[in-house]
This record gives sequence, structure tokens and C-alpha cells, in this order.
Amino acid sequence: MPGRHRWRGARHPITQVVDEICEIFRELGFTRTVGPEAETEDYNFTKLNIPLDHPAADMQDSFYLGPGVVLRTHTSPMQARTMEAYAPPIRIVVPGQVYRRDPFDASHAPV
Repeated sequence: MPGRHRWRGARHPITQVVDEICEIFRELGFTRTVGPEAETEDYNFTKLNIPLDHPAADMQDSFYLGPGVVLRTHTSPMQARTMEAYAPPIRIVVPGQVYRRDPFDASHAPV
């Protein structure tokens, strides 16, 4: 009896769409940038003019890993990191996962 054909994996449809969008932005002169998912409060809030007493920085709204370290709540910390590393003009697109303490339902997810 012949063996089974070897199954070949495929990229996830969401990954394909993100790659397609990034390619469109690349054609417009943008650079795809990725960054850490665990961020300091400084990059995630302070350097983006979000004070630490803002509701978004509350323990009930963000996933804290330890003192001063949070799972990023948006991809904007990479803007601050990029501006520190490169001179303007800067054109970046930052795809990636973000984490919020949202209840899981049809329109919300923690990731």
C-alpha cells in the first residue's frame, strides 16, 4: 500500500493579510518594524505622553509582568524606539500582537 502524501503546512490567512498590507506600505516607502511584546512602562506609556495615572496604565486594564514591565497595550512603543534610533523622516508600519484585559466575546479578545 502506498504511503500517505506528506502534508505541507500553509501560512495562516491572517498572516497572509498582514504580509500583504505590509507589502503595500513597503511600496509606499514604509519599513516593517517589529519589537518586544514585553515593554517597560516608560516606552509603553510615559514616552507616548500617557501618564502612569491614566486609566490605561491601571493594573485592571493592562497585563503587568512585574514592577515596571507590561505586555504592550499597543504597537506605538516602537515609534519611540525608532525615533530614538533614526533621524527623521521616519515611515514605519508595526504589525503585531497587543494585550489588554478585555473580556473575551465576539468583538473583544485579550490578544
